[in-house]
Amino acid sequence: MIDAIDEMCKVWGSQKLYILNGQQGWTPQSVIVRFREMRDGAGSRTERLTQFPEEGHLGEGLLIARAMVDAPEALRAIVYVHYVIPRVRSKIKAQTLGLAIPEYWRYLDRAHYWIAARLPRESQAA
Repeated sequence: MIDAIDEMCKVWGSQKLYILNGQQGWTPQSVIVRFREMRDGAGSRTERLTQFPEEGHLGEGLLIARAMVDAPEALRAIVYVHYVIPRVRSKIKAQTLGLAIPEYWRYLDRAHYWIAARLPRESQAA
């Protein structure tokens, strides 16, 4: 079961990374420019945004996104750092979060169980 959650989180992470790279409704600009576009979106001088990043998840990624909505901050952070940041060793990720390596893996395990408990029954049967 937890292996299936891990695979679903990988899908969520790749979708989130795709969204953050500006390929899902956002142009690849700085956060400040994005904020200004949203703030001034009603003006005639700016282009209106067609899609927000939260709307970009599909399938298994959407299930994970919904399960993580009310998760504690520590669990959301560990899932984000583990699955969205590619090609970085776990040791560096743990240091970034201020955790020891065994603690990092325990938090990730807790996050998997949190997600599993909040998935719809239909997706757990698959």
